[in-house]
Amino acid sequence: MEDRIFFNQSKYIKEMLKKFGLEDSKPTKTPMSTEIKLTKDDEADSVDSFKYRGMIGSLLYLTASRPDIMFSVCLCARFQENPKTTHLEAVKRIFRYVRGTTHLGLWYPKGTRVETIVYADSDHAGDYVNRKSTSGVCTFMGCCLTSWFAKKQTSLAISTTEAEYVSTGKACQQALWMKQALIDYDIRLDDVPIMCDNKGAIDLSKNPVQHSRTKHIEIRYHFLRDNVQKGNISIEKVASEDNIADIFTKPLKRLEPFLTLNEPICPRFVVEFYHSLEVKRDEEERPYIEFKLGQFTFKLTSSQLSRIFQTPYALETFYTSEWSLISLDDHPNSNFFGPKHDLVNNKITIPRTTQTQLQRSSNKLHIDDIRPDLRGWELFFRENFFCSLGKKNKVNACTAYMLYYLTLQRKFNLTSMILYRMEEVKIKRDGPMSFAMLLTCLYNHILQTNPQAIVPLARFTFHERVMDPLDILKNPSKEKGKRIASPSVISSSSSSSDDNEAPSFLELYDELSDNEELTKAKREKRGMFKCLNRYFVTITKNLKKQK
Repeated sequence: MEDRIFFNQSKYIKEMLKKFGLEDSKPTKTPMSTEIKLTKDDEADSVDSFKYRGMIGSLLYLTASRPDIMFSVCLCARFQENPKTTHLEAVKRIFRYVRGTTHLGLWYPKGTRVETIVYADSDHAGDYVNRKSTSGVCTFMGCCLTSWFAKKQTSLAISTTEAEYVSTGKACQQALWMKQALIDYDIRLDDVPIMCDNKGAIDLSKNPVQHSRTKHIEIRYHFLRDNVQKGNISIEKVASEDNIADIFTKPLKRLEPFLTLNEPICPRFVVEFYHSLEVKRDEEERPYIEFKLGQFTFKLTSSQLSRIFQTPYALETFYTSEWSLISLDDHPNSNFFGPKHDLVNNKITIPRTTQTQLQRSSNKLHIDDIRPDLRGWELFFRENFFCSLGKKNKVNACTAYMLYYLTLQRKFNLTSMILYRMEEVKIKRDGPMSFAMLLTCLYNHILQTNPQAIVPLARFTFHERVMDPLDILKNPSKEKGKRIASPSVISSSSSSSDDNEAPSFLELYDELSDNEELTKAKREKRGMFKCLNRYFVTITKNLKKQK
């Protein structure tokens, strides 16, 4: 897309797997076991070092878009001189993990803020050969990952504080380089925050007195303390579970996200869904939806949608489109009885220091009020939940509560929140249509349980990685994503469709939209259909009110 860049090496992965004969291997959930302890293992059989080095070189090239395998690849690369069978098995597991995650990559949205945050972490004595520590550093600009590395430290650290202090020093070098590089673009940063999860390393960087038990730390690492005193950087405490650099120092653990999506988008189905969508309440005021596809009417409760979408249900619920935090304390759509807005405010924000910040309302949050380690999540929710980039400097109250739950590592009733957001999109009738990828899950569910509702409709075309489905219907020539046809629907519809049947409104609209070379008359005709659709919606709405 024009306003997004998605960096993915899926084609290279397929070629790499085919090259080493692993294209049919069984995928794994993680690149390396958390219990693995790689050593020189002199008792194991040796393997072909030429093939082993080729596999490592191919994986190192892949780390340009896959930071999730950086640590595992670098760890296996330490044994290229004399690889053993245990090392080769570890490398093959990385290949199996990559095979199951070819869709992953780096996502760079347009208009991202230039606020820079550096995360630093270390794994003290994590190397089982010489007991040296591993440093992990990554840099974010807004929500965009710009640089990362995992490297074994050259000196032997005899304490966790020393290992963390060395890693933070590496992060300081990265922060200073980033500040200098941005000057060429006329962007000047005040101080770059470095997120560290070790209190001893933070205290050591601020204390000008060199304690006796830390004299063994080499002098070259104390430039970190000098830069803190000069105001070039600031070191802030971050919880260990929130330290993103942790993935560069030890094997990844299997995560249980509250929402995982990697579905192509069907704009046609999204339009059909929202056109007839109604969000209703049962006797206990629990939301459910009703919508139509042709002559079929579907009714789905929150629990049913939870199974289809694979989203949490039957937990605390909260939703509002308001900006004030007070709006969620006693919201009519909420059965949320957790902490009040002041506790949420204290948990996810940092103290206000400037005069402009102090003049703001305490009940409305701005992006610079949010903790630096949560700002990337704020943009994630803004783009993927609310599908909106407006008011970039403000934080929605609902987003604030979601960030609060993230800090507590607790799940919430995302299913009901999705229904409330759908209801809001239906009522307002402006802006993007939310949850297009989730609706693909619903499409697949209907295709399996009631295919008669899908087949009679016109063909469906799928697109990959789109934010606003209507943009594809209106501007297909600008869509650079891959278009994917639905073979099961096309073959079924071609055998059951009536040649004499008059085309529907959306069929005519699709016919015009799919043609990139439209004449002036056809463009006028397309505009006429758009106007007719608006009139039809307005008339239907008025008739319902009269009834």
